[in-house]
Amino acid sequence: MFSLLWLGAVALTAGVPPSASFDDDLAFLRQHTIGLSPSRATGVLGSWDADRRVLTIVRYTRAAGAADYVNSMWEIQKEPYRGDVLNSYNDGPPAPGAKPLGPFYELETSSPAAALGPGARLTHVHRTLHAQGERTALDALARKLLGVSLETIESFSR
Repeated sequence: MFSLLWLGAVALTAGVPPSASFDDDLAFLRQHTIGLSPSRATGVLGSWDADRRVLTIVRYTRAAGAADYVNSMWEIQKEPYRGDVLNSYNDGPPAPGAKPLGPFYELETSSPAAALGPGARLTHVHRTLHAQGERTALDALARKLLGVSLETIESFSR
């Protein structure tokens, strides 16, 4: 299984991990962690499990003009508000030959960082849809919501 992250019209070229493949608008990941900044995230991401025929779609609210997101790295931060709006983590062996910690994966979104005063509110909505069924129906759903076919997704895992 691997995750597909929809990036809009952005291609990542620097620091590409060996377990990832990148196309013009897509990042295909296997056993890796990646985060996308607010300028690269589009509001939708998903994953495809071909063995179980499960298409997972995540849609989330994107605050217009928001640039500050909490940096979730586990270290003292020089820029604590230069974090990612979304993260994908696919479990895999922590080292060659080691057993994975899972198996599991995460598709995670974050709200913008906000110092809210008394009575102030910020709403962030994260919706996860797991669709399981006939391949033709799931392919139509992937094309409509992610803009890519299941065949294209699977071509990156070969």
